[in-house]
Amino acid sequence: ILINAKDNASSVFSSLQGKVAALGAAIATYFGGSTFVGAVKGAADLEAGMSRVQAATGASAEEMAKLRKAAEDAGANTKFTSTEAAAALENLAKAGLSANDSIAALPAVLQLAQAGDIELATASEFVTKAVMGMGLAFTDAGRVADVLAMGANATNTSVTGLAQALSYAAPVASSLGVSLESTVAIIGKFADAGIDASRAGTALNSILSQFSNPASKFREELASAGITTGNFEDALHQLAAAGPAGSKAINAVGQEAGPALRALLNQGIGALDDLTGKLKNAEGSAAATAKVMSDNLNGSLNGLSSAWDTLKNSLGTPVLPVLKDGVDQLAGALKSAVEDGTISKF
Repeated sequence: ILINAKDNASSVFSSLQGKVAALGAAIATYFGGSTFVGAVKGAADLEAGMSRVQAATGASAEEMAKLRKAAEDAGANTKFTSTEAAAALENLAKAGLSANDSIAALPAVLQLAQAGDIELATASEFVTKAVMGMGLAFTDAGRVADVLAMGANATNTSVTGLAQALSYAAPVASSLGVSLESTVAIIGKFADAGIDASRAGTALNSILSQFSNPASKFREELASAGITTGNFEDALHQLAAAGPAGSKAINAVGQEAGPALRALLNQGIGALDDLTGKLKNAEGSAAATAKVMSDNLNGSLNGLSSAWDTLKNSLGTPVLPVLKDGVDQLAGALKSAVEDGTISKF
C-alpha cells in the first residue's frame, strides 16, 4: 500500500517536473533558479490579484485582458508593480466602477499616489471617497487628484491630510453646493492655522451641518448679523465683512468648530479666495508633481525595480497553468489516498 501511494505521488511529481522543465529551462539557464522561483511567485501574485479584480468587477474575458494590460502598463511605466496596480483596480471596482471606468480612473490614482508619496491602494481609496462624497462622476477622478496634489503643495498639509479631512466634510459640502475646490481650500486654510486633518474635517462638517439647518443657532446668529443667504460661500464672505458683529455667529458653531472658523476668517477671506482660484486651475498638477517626485536616483531605481518585476511576471506567467495542473493532480492524489483509507493504513 505504502509503495503504491509513493508511486502515485512520484508519478504526479515526475509529470509536473517534466512540464515545468520544458518552460523553465531557458529562464533558469540565463537567470538562475532563484530568479525563476521569484518570477513564478511574482506572476502567481499578479494572477491572484487579477482574480480578485475579476471577482469585484464580474468582467468578461475581453475586459479582463484590458484590465490586466492596464495593470502591466502601470508596472512597466511607474514605480508601482503590476500587482499593486491590480489592487488599485480592485479597490476602484469595489467602489462601484465598471471595468472600463476603473481603467480610465487608474492613471489619476497612479499620479496621486506618486505626487502624495502614498500607497497605491490608499490613493485609490482617497479618489473614490472624494468622488462619491462630493457627488462627482468618476470621470472627475483626474480633477480630484489634481486638486489634492495642488492643495497639498499650496498649504501646510499633505495629500493624506486633505483627503482624510475631506472624507468628513464632503457629503454635507456637496449637499450645500460647495465645490470640491472650495471645500479643499477651506481645509487647506485650516491646516495653515495649525488645525490637523481630523479636527479640520470634523470642524468643517459641523460648520456646514449647522449652516444647512435653518433653525440652528448658527443661522439665527447669522441672521442677527444681517446674513440671510443660503449660499455658504457668500455667507463666509459676508461674515468676514461683518467684523465684530459676526462674533456671536462664530461662537454659535461650538467650542471646536468656532475657533476653526475664526482661524479661517483671521487669515483673510482674500487668502481663501486666492487658494480656491489656484485649485480651480489645478489641471495637470498631479502629473507634474509626480514627475518632480520621481526625478531623482531613488525614483529611477524604483522605476527600474518595477520594470524588472514586470519582466519577471512575463517570464513566469506561462509556467502557471502547468504548475496549477500539477498541483491540482497532486492534491487530487492525496485526497483520494485519504478517502480510500490508504493514509490511515500507514
